Amino acid sequence: MKLISFNKKNDRLDKIINNNCEEDIYTDIGRDIESYVNKDIHSNMSKKYQLTEFFSIIEDIISNNKDIVINDLVYNQDNVVMILNYLQELGIENINDILVEKIDFFFRDIDEVKEHFNRYDKDVIVKLINEDISNLDMV
Repeated sequence: MKLISFNKKNDRLDKIINNNCEEDIYTDIGRDIESYVNKDIHSNMSKKYQLTEFFSIIEDIISNNKDIVINDLVYNQDNVVMILNYLQELGIENINDILVEKIDFFFRDIDEVKEHFNRYDKDVIVKLINEDISNLDMV
């Protein structure tokens, strides 16, 4: 499946409208793998293993969601990356499962996500989410 890969934000709408996709998401993401992989967790793993693991997650996301959802996710990738970084900073350990099973969470604005987390004791909510991602629905 081809997904839209963007080099410039002003090209996004034209590519969506004209369905002029030159690269797939694997090429786009693979180019900057260092920015997507937690170096602390994967420090002893080879880059080939990291890419294989990452692409497996991407395949799960693609197979569990409609094309329009994936394209929206790619279109709003800056916000998605900010949310991923924030979840990681909080200590959320099962981010991959959240990406696959709770993709709608990433359509929120980062400020909204932070505001919702601030309503709770962060240590408690992080522990609950790490135990069961369905607890993310509380946020």
